Amino acid sequence: MEEALEKLIVQETLNLEKIEEALNSFNPLEVMGVVHRELQHSNVLGWLLDPKGSHKMGNYFLKGFISELDMSGAERIELLLSDLDQVEVRREWENIDIVIAGREPSFAIVIENKVWAGRTGADQLLRYRKKAEQLLGDFDRQYFVFLTPFPQSLSAEEEQARYINITYETVVNTLKSLPFDDLSISDDIASFIEHYVKTLQKNIIMDSEHIRLARQIYKRHRQALDFIMNNKPVLWSDKLFGLVRDYIDAHPKLTLYTKDDKKIIRFLPKSIEQKFHKPFEGWADPNLMFALEVFIEAERIWIKFCFAGIYNEKEKEALQKIKDDYYWKMAEFPSLKNNRVSSGPQYNYPAVARFELFHLSDTLEVDAEGFFKDFKRPFDQFVEKDLAAFVEDVKVQLKD
Repeated sequence: MEEALEKLIVQETLNLEKIEEALNSFNPLEVMGVVHRELQHSNVLGWLLDPKGSHKMGNYFLKGFISELDMSGAERIELLLSDLDQVEVRREWENIDIVIAGREPSFAIVIENKVWAGRTGADQLLRYRKKAEQLLGDFDRQYFVFLTPFPQSLSAEEEQARYINITYETVVNTLKSLPFDDLSISDDIASFIEHYVKTLQKNIIMDSEHIRLARQIYKRHRQALDFIMNNKPVLWSDKLFGLVRDYIDAHPKLTLYTKDDKKIIRFLPKSIEQKFHKPFEGWADPNLMFALEVFIEAERIWIKFCFAGIYNEKEKEALQKIKDDYYWKMAEFPSLKNNRVSSGPQYNYPAVARFELFHLSDTLEVDAEGFFKDFKRPFDQFVEKDLAAFVEDVKVQLKD
């Protein structure tokens, strides 16, 4: 194995540096975290398909998409030669991802977009077809598209319903063929489309120069790379859990409520813990209604601001009113504003906020002691800044 690892380093150093450079290149879509979000991809596609979109390229992309549809040659020629500038593009219309509708000639295109998830039920496409027929029955011709990252087989019923499968590779090829100069596309729009194409190639269809290079390296050095991947560092371990738990237990400003627990780290600031002593009976400490919980996962450590469930049947109604009141007041805390989560006090263990403290990428260490050393700094900053602000909000807003 040592020989295989040495061979990998000697032969592939420059190629690995190229891949590293590509991975670290700036892409605003990746920075915004929208790469894997289906809704955002549908928004971009709807914008590109809309001749009236702010991209200012008219119906060029729409006609490129129409060229891929299943229709007769005469239908295709009629649509491509018609004035498509007045078509209407709708997003999330009656739960249909994208609908394109035109009157002269009369046609409608229904697109179900699936970036990662598969069909929601075996008959999802057929249900959307039936719904579209009810909503778009007055359009003479209707075309149905199942848009996916990779080719997907269609059932006999779906084919009979005139669904076709189009992949994101078609989207990429159409965008790459845009004559930017002839269409007078602005530099800003051209840059956005370029970033979007790179996003699709890298993250959706997995087909870029650097992905191909990575696959070549893997093929040449599979044994060494499999060994590396099987031994990559992960944050979670019993040892790190114990180090974090003991650190919180010894902290002068915090009270740990789970000293003997092997799975849960639950704590509160000492200065406000009495505020949350109510007989909820939902945790091991029966008089705790709210606490902060630490979660150590493979690649991150985060904190959940969490309410307990109410298992005190005698006082359940009164305690639920307190829980509702506290929850909605906390939801307006300035200290939690940027880390709020959508939940609600009606659930057993609802979260009102969550803070990510530490990620595996934040450290060069490879073992529990090293991870703990690097974890202490962001945790201490969290206590001194974010948690201190939360304490002040509690004192001001949660008055008895």
